[in-house]
Amino acid sequence: MNTVSERRPRGAILLRWMIWLSGAAALVYLVIEHRPHLLGWIPYLILLACPLMHFFMHRGHRHHHDGR
Repeated sequence: MNTVSERRPRGAILLRWMIWLSGAAALVYLVIEHRPHLLGWIPYLILLACPLMHFFMHRGHRHHHDGR
């Protein structure tokens, strides 16, 4: 049985790790350097979360009317 590492070239696995680590480093840099800007968006994100939660959480509560 072939494992994942035997099917992919070693360079492809290394490249994938480098991409993920670069993205993580960029995200950390953005959070550290732009913290005041990000904190200013928190009230808007909370307000946006309310209708989204309402929409997705009531999805399973469909009322089945049989014509009465």
